[in-house]
Amino acid sequence: MRGERELDEIELKEWLQRMASGDQQAFQVICEFTCKDIHRTVAFLVVDKQDVEDIVDEVYIQMWKSVVNYDVKGELSSRSGSFY
Repeated sequence: MRGERELDEIELKEWLQRMASGDQQAFQVICEFTCKDIHRTVAFLVVDKQDVEDIVDEVYIQMWKSVVNYDVKGELSSRSGSFY
């Protein structure tokens, strides 16, 4: 799914809104579209492969927990993680 296309900002906001209301499918879609970039970034910063996996898991746990605080009207950059 990730390789087909990128989510644009409007689509990402819609998925985040759905995720904030508890939609697990929306969370899955966001994970699929972001996992490669997040994994690559963490792997660049951390050497140990198990630590990389643990940190990536924690990123998604924290995203799920904090998305309820996401301001739909605010600016969003999918590359900067501004929804945290």
